[in-house]
Amino acid sequence: GQNVYAAGLERRRAEKDTSRTRDRFCAVLTVQQAPGRRPVRREMRPRVPGARDTRVQQMRPRLIRGRIVSGGTVRKGELLIDGGRIHFPRGSLPEETEITDYGEFLILPSFIELHAHGGDGYDFVDMTREASDRIFALHLSHGVGRLCPTLCSCGAEKTAKFLDFCREISGHPCYGGAHLEGPFLSPGMCGAQNGSCLLTPTGEWAERLSSYRDILVRVTMAPELDGTKGFAKKLTGAG
Repeated sequence: GQNVYAAGLERRRAEKDTSRTRDRFCAVLTVQQAPGRRPVRREMRPRVPGARDTRVQQMRPRLIRGRIVSGGTVRKGELLIDGGRIHFPRGSLPEETEITDYGEFLILPSFIELHAHGGDGYDFVDMTREASDRIFALHLSHGVGRLCPTLCSCGAEKTAKFLDFCREISGHPCYGGAHLEGPFLSPGMCGAQNGSCLLTPTGEWAERLSSYRDILVRVTMAPELDGTKGFAKKLTGAG
């Protein structure tokens, strides 16, 4: 299902000045509480005695209520989170459904960041779990539910180490796949990249990167370089 991030928006208006607002956001699907207020979580549908539990997932189904942003409109409603999917509920609820009422908070899809090097004083090139966890947490606090750790042009050895590290953290719920911002860039148009780290897109490199097809989703490459067409064909062919 679509990765969805629920965010709450609370407007606190002054009694005589309705133009003054204070917006606050909270993550709902990551079980973070809204600043300044506690959501109501009181209801739980009990299991039918003697019923056979065939579910293999650890998380209970959740029903969340609030102001849902969907199809260009905002309306009060409910969303059911069950079996790795988020959808509008129909019919009876699954057993042991946990119900959370977020009142006037907004529930909306998350942002997806395709290019991010770091955050909170950390960089993915630090290649530590502490760094990646802090980066993911910072972006999530601003509504980014999926993020692509990005590496600038760093040469062959460091690129391989970065991809190995991305494989280690690929189980994080906010991980969206690795992004290589190079090193296959034009020496004359590489911007702030280190020109000494640039490489030529060869068939050998295509084979090496194909072994990371399970965790690599983006490669920034200069199309004017020799060999880019065959390089791109091999990568896309590998999935």
